[in-house]
Parts: sequence; C-alpha cells; structure tokens
Amino acid sequence: MKIKPTWDNEGKTIIRHIFERGWGWTDFHQALEQASVMMDEVDHRVDVILDFRDANLIPNGAITQVKKAYTNPKHHNVGTTIVIGANSFMQALVSVGTKLAPNSLENWDVEFARTLDEAYSIVTRKNSTSTGQTS
Repeated sequence: MKIKPTWDNEGKTIIRHIFERGWGWTDFHQALEQASVMMDEVDHRVDVILDFRDANLIPNGAITQVKKAYTNPKHHNVGTTIVIGANSFMQALVSVGTKLAPNSLENWDVEFARTLDEAYSIVTRKNSTSTGQTS
C-alpha cells in the first residue's frame, strides 16, 4: 500500500497518512478504512494529516473520488483534516468537492499546510479553539 496511515503521537490524537509516489485510489480507500479502524480504538477527537510531500501526480478520476470521499460519512472522531504539500490543483479539488457535495462543509473541516510543523500548529490552534482555550 502506497499510503500509510500511522498514529503520529503517543496520545493517538493525530493520524498521518503518508502518500508515496504511485499511489492510487484503491490505496486511498484502503488507507481510509485502516484509519477508521484505528479511530475505533479511541474515544476522543482525532485530527488527520494527509501528507502529499513525497507523492507525485494525483491519479485519474480525481473529481469523482473527491466527491465520493466528501459524501461518505466521516468517522465520529475525526476533527480537522490538514493537507500538506497540496498544489493548486489539489486545493481546487477540495473546493470542487465542496460544491459537488454541498453538505460536506458541515461535515469536513479541511485546512492546508506547507510543512509538518505548520500542520501541527493548525492542530494546536483548532484544538484550543474547540476546547475554549486561547493562546
């Protein structure tokens, strides 16, 4: 599998999907299923980082697959999804996905980051906002 979902911290509050060159949609759906099983192990919010920095092009059928991903119900533990290394095409796909599945904005909180550190900062900010804490 060319997408590896792993716990990114000991507290099991972040799952990072590392996309490798040559990944396909079967890999994507298998990784989502694996991450869902991982989230079943915990009873708290889990933020998701999709790390595309080592990946190459997006496979064919992207619009259909993005729509499918947005219309599927998200796991009840999913918090914010942060995409690292998204080029402008990938960012446009997220925008198109929200238009093809208009109710997705209520269900999915997606942010973009350039680096892993920036992704962690987003997670920290989102978690302090959701718990009512301020920095």
